[in-house]
Amino acid sequence: MALKTSKNPDIAKDILKFAAQPKYGALWTALTQIPSAIKYDPVKDWPKDLKGVDQWKWYWEEMDRVYAGMERAVGPGVSCGDFVDARTAAINEGLPQGLITVDEAIKKVDAKLCVKK
Repeated sequence: MALKTSKNPDIAKDILKFAAQPKYGALWTALTQIPSAIKYDPVKDWPKDLKGVDQWKWYWEEMDRVYAGMERAVGPGVSCGDFVDARTAAINEGLPQGLITVDEAIKKVDAKLCVKK
């Protein structure tokens, strides 16, 4: 969009090319803990001398402690099979209308999770 609408597409292209460097993808992830769409090498591109990069280290240590050994599941953002239908039926319809209990909703949604193996 920036290239299409810009009066200076060459400059816009240079700016986008500069910002799309792997080191900036790593920097974004390091500071925000939000995954970057820019591919980067965590060993080579991760900022080493930046203050505040470890501000979320405690969070990931806690996540590792709590969820160690659990299988990874693909959640609502990347759904497969009947997961969306199960989620909609349980969370958006069953619970609000009092048709199922929380435990039943959990069982219904868990049964349709997309598990990475």
